[in-house]
Amino acid sequence: MEEPAGRDLKRDDRRSRRTRRMLSEALVGLMLEKRYNTITVQEIIDRANVGRSTFYAHYMDKEDLLQGQIADLVARMDAHMDEHTEGKRVIPSLELLRHIYESRALIHALVRGSAIEPVLKTMQAHFSKHVEARLARRLQGRYHLCSSILSRSS
Repeated sequence: MEEPAGRDLKRDDRRSRRTRRMLSEALVGLMLEKRYNTITVQEIIDRANVGRSTFYAHYMDKEDLLQGQIADLVARMDAHMDEHTEGKRVIPSLELLRHIYESRALIHALVRGSAIEPVLKTMQAHFSKHVEARLARRLQGRYHLCSSILSRSS
């Protein structure tokens, strides 16, 4: 489903970021208390103290809000994986562990709210693509090096 044309434009102002943060915090807080599938949009907006129309101006439903949380988690994972490594290591495990530590509140809420399984699948797929891209860059560099050595020796 496509978003209304104006939705992307609204998403970058300070008030919109604040509203999305409050909605995200409300969802995380509720997931610490109960299962994700029992949480309603009404409970989220009540906890965040925003109106229903405000919620729907930013998200299609609670799944869209959760997916936004997952997207943020994955984006931060990418940033952490490249931190201090400049993309040189194939599996930057220390940076990944730092990311998990810094995201522990959200991860704890996802586990408690029984919403972690789709998140793990998304993160695993994303991490696999990240590692594959790093391996491909390394192999391509070696291929070019081998090609240039072979062409010089001929």
